[in-house]
Amino acid sequence: MRRVFRKTLSGALSYRWCWSPQPGPSYPTPEALVETIRRQGPKESVWNLDFSFLPKRPSTQREDVPDDVLRSCSVALSESALTVKRLSLTINYPEAVEVAIRFLRGAQLPALRTLDLTLHNVAFVQNERMLATLLQSAAGVAGRLAELRVAMITHDIRSGLQWGQQQRVPTALATLLSASALESLSLEHLVMSSASDEETLVLNAAILNSCRGLRQLSLSGSASLLRCDSFLHDTLMGMPRLEVLDLSGICLNDVQIQKLLVSLRASIGGWHNLQQLNLAGCGLSTWALGLMQSDLGDSHPLPSNSSFGLKVLNLSSNGIDDEGAFVLATVCMRCRWIEEIYLRHNRITEKGAAAICSAVREGTELRVLSFHSNLLKDEGLLEVLRHFEGWPKLQRFDVTRCRLTVRCLPSLCIALLSSKALQELVLDRNDLRLLDTSDVTGTTGGGVHLFAFDSMRSGIGSADMKALTSFEVDRRDALEGRQRHKGTGPANEEKKFNSTFIGAAPFERLGSALASCAELRSFSASGCSLTDTAFLSLTAALQRCRLTHLNLSSNPLFTHVEGIEALGRLLHCASEALEVLDVSCTGLGNVGISVLADGLSDSLSEMVGEPPLRSLGALRELHVSHCRIGDDGFGALADVVPFMCSLERLFLDGNQVTSVPVVVSLLGKLSTLPSLVFVGLHGTLSPRSGAEVAVCSEYSLLRRKGITVHV
Repeated sequence: MRRVFRKTLSGALSYRWCWSPQPGPSYPTPEALVETIRRQGPKESVWNLDFSFLPKRPSTQREDVPDDVLRSCSVALSESALTVKRLSLTINYPEAVEVAIRFLRGAQLPALRTLDLTLHNVAFVQNERMLATLLQSAAGVAGRLAELRVAMITHDIRSGLQWGQQQRVPTALATLLSASALESLSLEHLVMSSASDEETLVLNAAILNSCRGLRQLSLSGSASLLRCDSFLHDTLMGMPRLEVLDLSGICLNDVQIQKLLVSLRASIGGWHNLQQLNLAGCGLSTWALGLMQSDLGDSHPLPSNSSFGLKVLNLSSNGIDDEGAFVLATVCMRCRWIEEIYLRHNRITEKGAAAICSAVREGTELRVLSFHSNLLKDEGLLEVLRHFEGWPKLQRFDVTRCRLTVRCLPSLCIALLSSKALQELVLDRNDLRLLDTSDVTGTTGGGVHLFAFDSMRSGIGSADMKALTSFEVDRRDALEGRQRHKGTGPANEEKKFNSTFIGAAPFERLGSALASCAELRSFSASGCSLTDTAFLSLTAALQRCRLTHLNLSSNPLFTHVEGIEALGRLLHCASEALEVLDVSCTGLGNVGISVLADGLSDSLSEMVGEPPLRSLGALRELHVSHCRIGDDGFGALADVVPFMCSLERLFLDGNQVTSVPVVVSLLGKLSTLPSLVFVGLHGTLSPRSGAEVAVCSEYSLLRRKGITVHV
């Protein structure tokens, strides 16, 4: 058993304790492991205890007889946790439950302020009472908690937990909530449909009584907590300091939305006084959005230079159409200091996007705008881009799967020139194929542009002829290769503008526009039908950007040597900053990975600089799944992996390897990396070869170090 070091997002040091059946190389004996825990544990204030690799007991061993090694390590953890301020527990096996209970019962945590429990339901299916015991044990160390998060991850719905009276889980959770005065509470994906009404009321009362000073409340996916009609109303009425509310994943009807708004108006003066409101996946109707608008209208009038305090609004996955978007626009108009707007997976089109963006045209604090999976098309994006100059602090712009084409790139380039603060641009799953002259004109044999209706048309029976629907017209024109213009005359202006998106020209302009964004750190164009020609046009400009994330997956790229060499030059320029590289589902192959691993050459076949992959010292994630990499590519990758000293996750799934020794050699090289936590090889080996790899010493070494290897 050994401890694996890693860093958290906040920059604080976190220790992840992974359990495996045999001692690791750094700790040859259990006594050495216990000594290390007692020596290093008290020095750290942030612990992440992950029992994912805890060994299962043999069937012959009695459950009431604890393992000596596990018991000694649990005691050492308990004795070394005096200085822990933030504790995270991940439990996904029945054996881990007993160790966690033993640790919590013996631990003295006077400095603990944050407790995070991530519970997998498979760990409690066999003995559901253990969940109640775990929560009661956690209540013993929760006397001074300020933040509590309990999240349940369900792997198999059919074997879900039965929160009945015999298990006493709601009561145990109520005991944990009542142990301290919380400021932040997250109860995520708790399914208590089988719990009794009495226990549900007990839990609701505990939330109501112990969370009066709450600033953050998240009930994401825990719809069963709202079985009592008055729960949400009574709870929010008693939270005058609430700033963050997350009800995502809970389907709320119009009556519940109305009660929610009334409760927030009584407690904090209205929903608009929250800093963050997350109603993603709540099924909001246009009428419910109208209630939110009315709530703003009923409030006291504000001066012209004032606004409400809402900063983050998430209304994703609510099916909002253009009518609802118009109502939402009037809401956003009063929230001028809003910083983040998420509208993913709705039905907003050109009109709705124009209304929303015009409403926040003076949103000088806007930092994130997401239209992910909406029906914007090129015309809708143009309406959004017209307001870019009014958002000088915009950092993230997401238009994934918005049915965009290469025709939108010239307008996007113009808008990017004024976005000096942009850090992340996401264009995933749009159709950015190159267009030639025939694609632009849309005519066959130099035909005439057609109009939707021709007033000069005459003929017998034309007066009573059934008019074609727009869908039928579009389908007929597509079959006959015609382009139909709407209006009173030919589109001369469009003809003159067509040259800007023919061939690679729009990508050259896009590259120049991206290079002008000095703060750009992430560029994602996954599934955009990019070719090597388009990529070559982008590369020269992207080399001037200090990218930390680059996603080019699911594109027909790297089918020519020029494209591979362009990627190599780009990696060279981004070697100091690049942290995530995703080139999955491309044509990289053995040749591509070998060129990146062995280095580039000039016309005289002389090596130019250090090999691109060897120079990526800051890389944390490398995605090369489904790239048709074979034995030669794996061998080349094994030579450069030791130089990626910061690598944490390596994805090699779905490749074509037949040689087991090549994979074993790669695993041996990966064992030298200090930060590695995951290696993906699913679908790369045949079942027989995978079984051989699973019994090799290199595989066992990685497992003992707490590294997940998915074969």
